[in-house]
Amino acid sequence: MRNLLLFFNEAKSNNIMLDHLSKEEGTVAFCVFKPVNVLLRMFRRFHLLSGLPGIGIWLLPWVSDIQNFETIIMIASPYSIQILQWIKKKHPDVRCINYYWDSLKVSGYPYKESSYFENWSFFEEDSKKYGMFYNPQFYVQTMNLPKKKIVYDVSYVGADRGGLLKDRTEIVLELLELFGRQKICSFFYYVTSSQLVPDSIRKDNIISEEKYHEVVAQSRVVVDIVEKEIQWQTLRPLLALTNKKKLITNNVGIRNEKYYSPDNIFILGEDDSEKLKDFVNSDFVSIDPNDLNYYNASSWLSRFYSNEKGGNT
Repeated sequence: MRNLLLFFNEAKSNNIMLDHLSKEEGTVAFCVFKPVNVLLRMFRRFHLLSGLPGIGIWLLPWVSDIQNFETIIMIASPYSIQILQWIKKKHPDVRCINYYWDSLKVSGYPYKESSYFENWSFFEEDSKKYGMFYNPQFYVQTMNLPKKKIVYDVSYVGADRGGLLKDRTEIVLELLELFGRQKICSFFYYVTSSQLVPDSIRKDNIISEEKYHEVVAQSRVVVDIVEKEIQWQTLRPLLALTNKKKLITNNVGIRNEKYYSPDNIFILGEDDSEKLKDFVNSDFVSIDPNDLNYYNASSWLSRFYSNEKGGNT
């Protein structure tokens, strides 16, 4: 089999995930669009959403190699529906998948049932609600953190998505107070315009993947915050646990994951907050490799084939 994975980040920026996915056997990963300036991005958006022909002018050279792939997995975006339909019309024998790597409620990405492509989601609640196939969050096995000296007890890097995620801001402030009270050394980097957030952690722009990995490498524990009504699995737990870092999260649904252990995962609102410092200071407990392998990229890719003739899983 040959898989083509397509991402919508800027082609000129470094994408660690994309680089590592290209190392998976039988798989290559590319950015979708050619890099263009702001004015042309506006015109590109109009062109793609208008339904006018000729959208191939915006696509990188992967488009000339489509016939050599068995399956195209495109990370969902505002444009993925139009592009997948365009691909399928030109290459009807290629299997096309629109993979929602985000909640539809949070992302606002369009959803459409189509005979041209299959809809899949990493979020089980969305898969049930919209009748999509389900394939959970994944990590890349070769994505090891750099070797760094431990500087922080805990770290959190996140954003409120332009003020959309107000619950997240409340939790960040609560954790700042909790960590300070228990004298837990923390690193926070929070992209928000909310004046409720202290200047010391309030940031204007997200940090690079390389910088984020460096911060995690310098931390004993990683903080993971999800929305109270949307209990999804982010990349943070898998990045942390596969690199022998512990996790603090408000995701109560994490108890259902194969890798869950109270030794390594502290659930906010359920576990005793007065024992948080003891949790932070305790050693990481080894995890059965089989429990983590379920989430690696190879297993993730294989599930697109094992489930293709079934319904939701």
